Amino acid sequence: MARRSSSAMTRTDDMAWTLACGETADYVIFLRYCQLPADFPRARFPVRLNVFWQVADPTPEGQPKSADGDDMAAFEERIVAATEPAGVAVLPLVLTGRGEREYVFYARSADDFLQCLTDMPQEVEPYPVEIYSCDDPDWHYYEAEVAAVQPASST
Repeated sequence: MARRSSSAMTRTDDMAWTLACGETADYVIFLRYCQLPADFPRARFPVRLNVFWQVADPTPEGQPKSADGDDMAAFEERIVAATEPAGVAVLPLVLTGRGEREYVFYARSADDFLQCLTDMPQEVEPYPVEIYSCDDPDWHYYEAEVAAVQPASST
């Protein structure tokens, strides 16, 4: 990506979050990630689930319009409420751009996560998501994305 910038923000649970923007000649992508404490028990969540939501009618820049954004926000609130308090999964990373939003969850198991998704409140229409899972016990994907937005050290 040609350029990335970041600014700190917080969520109601007092975890520190960062919002970053990346830009290429073809698209803009926003990355939101949680700055987890050093003692966060990552080993409890060895399975990565990438949940992709295809935006129905993106802006020319590939970002969601307000209706899509509202639907995605409701989905995120519901899935986080269904997984995090039970210790099933954590959502440390969200990427938005190129006509999609990618929620990156780390879970204790794919089956437990999918059961929470099935049991949470639903809309009349199914959520327009595709879910991929893989083992990522060292959180390589998260680390690579976060490293890409860290400011370069000056000497």
